[in-house]
Amino acid sequence: LSLISFIILLLIHQLLAQECTIKDRDGVEICCPGFLKDQTNECVSKCKNVFDKTPRILIVGAGASGISAATRLLHHGFENVTLLEAQNRFGGRISTIPFGDSFIDLGAEWCHGQENNAVFELVKDKDLLQHSEPWDESYKLVRSNGEIVDDYTSKKLKGIFEKIQENKKDHLKNYNDSLGAYNKEYFLKALEEDTYATIDRDIAMEFLELFQKEIASAEGCKDVYDVSGKGNLQFKEAPGDQNMDWKGKGYVTVLNILMETGCRDLGILHKRILFNNKLQTLN
Repeated sequence: LSLISFIILLLIHQLLAQECTIKDRDGVEICCPGFLKDQTNECVSKCKNVFDKTPRILIVGAGASGISAATRLLHHGFENVTLLEAQNRFGGRISTIPFGDSFIDLGAEWCHGQENNAVFELVKDKDLLQHSEPWDESYKLVRSNGEIVDDYTSKKLKGIFEKIQENKKDHLKNYNDSLGAYNKEYFLKALEEDTYATIDRDIAMEFLELFQKEIASAEGCKDVYDVSGKGNLQFKEAPGDQNMDWKGKGYVTVLNILMETGCRDLGILHKRILFNNKLQTLN
């Protein structure tokens, strides 16, 4: 999508690079594009030669990037915009579905960070987010048979987890295996230390499984053994609260804002998204 986005931006630049200007629907003054046929002022007359070259823009993918590009183009007057989506829904990694009287997110869930975060900037003044309460202040481990693990063991095992997370920036720089392999290697290495000698090994291995699943949830993957250890460091965390939620309405809230949804589910993208259409070739 990065190449397609670049082509779209280049197209916008070329079409807006005219000598005369008009105001778009947001009141922003832009160089006159010839496709605003309802304008009859002198500006459009000067740009008359562009009227016959109304751009037809096709965006591949109706995920967050595609929807963002399409809505921005529409706000700048580009009316002939269509999105091709291979699935039967929009959103890409954002997948919010009804669940009882509320909603659940099958994909992206939290708003991570408050600085250098485009999502947070879009919604910060709309009272749509709330800070989540700390989830691990009363950390309890319960085994599958219902046994509650004692606080001493829980605290010790949790300490290994935290230590692995704290040291991963140094350890993963030259690590050539998966993130899952890294977690297991350093977890087992920590268990060999005398301070963990009294920890029940069965409970420890059960905790490792829980730990791996918790990391998989945070990474958005099915298996941490599929995640590159070294590549994991490429993600740059935006400063601020990492777990802001959408007050039960789901991450689709962001897309609804972009699409200006009202009585129509797709808002300003109504009849502009072609679902179940896979791109075969691109010339």
